[in-house]
Amino acid sequence: IEGEHVADVAIVIDDMIATGGTAYAVQQALAKHGYKTCYGYFVHPVCAGDIVHTTALSGYAHIWVCNTIDHVYATSSLITSIDSS
Repeated sequence: IEGEHVADVAIVIDDMIATGGTAYAVQQALAKHGYKTCYGYFVHPVCAGDIVHTTALSGYAHIWVCNTIDHVYATSSLITSIDSS
């Protein structure tokens, strides 16, 4: 993360979320740089491993994924699937 920020809200946009590990690391780095709220938008929810548990620990305020791949993350109040059609 380079430069200075003027707000304390970050929006992370990526093409895919698999295990949630990278999303977790990005949120942690943003928090270390002073961002207090972090939202995630991911197009393809590959959702390998225990993504519900990993994202619950991540510190994201909310995560949105497209419905390009159907998974069981619907059990998480943190993750919302949006229609990409």
